[in-house]
Amino acid sequence: MKGIAGTIGANRLAEMVIKEEQLLERQAANGTWRELDELWLLAKRVNEAAKRHLAQLAPAANGAPLTPTLDIAVLRTRTVELQQLLAAGDLKADDAFGRLQDAFGTLMPDEFALIEESIDALDYLKASELCNRLLEATSIAPSGDLSH
Repeated sequence: MKGIAGTIGANRLAEMVIKEEQLLERQAANGTWRELDELWLLAKRVNEAAKRHLAQLAPAANGAPLTPTLDIAVLRTRTVELQQLLAAGDLKADDAFGRLQDAFGTLMPDEFALIEESIDALDYLKASELCNRLLEATSIAPSGDLSH
């Protein structure tokens, strides 16, 4: 259960809830509301991540395997779109990443885990840099082969 909590970001949520409780107990009025907004945003992300995780665990409705189709062009296009959202500081980046991870996360789990950690921490600059690495790792050589 703890591993799943880490996968969907629930550990960070629990830490933030404890911090918010302490702030409210001290009646720290200035930063409390901003931090509560961040808490609700993180709670939403954990909820969405939990839904994605459960969807991956559930058997496919049509009996099809849960393996993604290898389409590097789509992976690269969606990664560039994610980078654009990250550069704009758009919170929709989380949803875009979720869709990208659902489609291709099993192909490069380590890379996707690092990007997810950065997005969860709202470190969009680092997430964008990691997307660059992903794009480099999936560049297509003139022969049509993936370069590594």
